Amino acid sequence: MKVKIRKIFILVLLFAIIGVICFITIKNQINSSIKEKAFENIRVNIEQRKYNKIGDNLYYTNELIENKGRDEESILKYYQIISDFVKENFDCDIYISNLNYDVGKMYFNGYQMINEIIIEDVYFTITIQDNNVQSIDFLRNQFINEDIEKNNLLSVEEMNETASNVARENADAMLNSSNIDDINGEGYFKYDETDGVYYNVDLNHGSYIKINPKKGNVIHTYFFNGIIID
Repeated sequence: MKVKIRKIFILVLLFAIIGVICFITIKNQINSSIKEKAFENIRVNIEQRKYNKIGDNLYYTNELIENKGRDEESILKYYQIISDFVKENFDCDIYISNLNYDVGKMYFNGYQMINEIIIEDVYFTITIQDNNVQSIDFLRNQFINEDIEKNNLLSVEEMNETASNVARENADAMLNSSNIDDINGEGYFKYDETDGVYYNVDLNHGSYIKINPKKGNVIHTYFFNGIIID
């Protein structure tokens, strides 16, 4: 009799476990379906980065000045000073990616630029004081003399379409709610020794997608919704 009761108890327990597993599976499928429907109408807007130039060798964007520049005229004056310095001492193109203020000094971070491709491996800081370049410090490699081209690449439109599809598929990883924010991106070319030339798309909250511009495949992604959990 005890053996029979034990068997019945084991069967009931087994059915209970199966039931819980089925419930969790169905719940996850429903949540996944709800999440997909919630984000399926999210718009993805990817624009090509627009560079401005000073002195035929210094590239910059308006966004940096708008976001961090206290006075546009002064920043453009500093850019001209940097352009002249680089032209005289190195004769190469550069891109200014960031700027910071200090007491009596300005710090400008940047990369080497070749054929409008940002060279990730050549990163530097230029210090300006009293309207003169005081120093240039290379944090990785110094300027390189290579001919890095953008030949036989897919069109920007094709790569933006790929990035848009991938971004939409991962919308839940970037957006806090389906009721806020579209996905906005900016595409531009970069180069490093590991991946060579690639097409980089910056997205919301520091997210990004890297695309092989010759084959069109995604080589790396990172998605973040801006929420930091302690």
